[in-house]
Amino acid sequence: MKPVPYHHLDVGSLLIASPDTTEHDYEKKVVLICFKDEMKILGICLNVPHSARFETVFLGVDTPTNPHIRLLDGGLDDPDHIMILHSPIVENELPSWPVNDNTYFLIEQEDISPLFFHPSNPHILVSIGYFHWEAGSLEQEIYHGHWLLAPSNHIDLFNQEPSQMWNAMMREVSDKYRVFEFMPSMLSEN
Repeated sequence: MKPVPYHHLDVGSLLIASPDTTEHDYEKKVVLICFKDEMKILGICLNVPHSARFETVFLGVDTPTNPHIRLLDGGLDDPDHIMILHSPIVENELPSWPVNDNTYFLIEQEDISPLFFHPSNPHILVSIGYFHWEAGSLEQEIYHGHWLLAPSNHIDLFNQEPSQMWNAMMREVSDKYRVFEFMPSMLSEN
């Protein structure tokens, strides 16, 4: 997988925090762009699990039997807002938008409980919070080296181990960054 230029930034793009970034809030984050228009861009961090339990996030919803549901700490913005990524579903009646060939995006504004109890047991990532950029600001961050940009089509986002995702993405993006794949989070652990 080769990095792509920032002018290819679109829904389905992956943002991989550069090892060179000085932004602590971005350190080792992998973010999927889920929505983009002329005013804003929304993304969900894929590699930071959330500590909450399903029943504390979705009050009054029975705990689903679907084993493929994970809660994510989706980003710095609006920690009370929930967004959903899910695998393709036959006969999906919810207003989901395609992000790539294998991933759909849903903003919690309707009753989404049918998704949790769908008989096909789809893979579901529940994002608590998200990243948000005003028009032009993310492009500037990419230009200044905070993020590397890559496509997401060939990656199974639902079966990636969150703690290993950034390292795996660094290995894929470029030989230049391959050395970071095995680097511990804290250099003092070395």
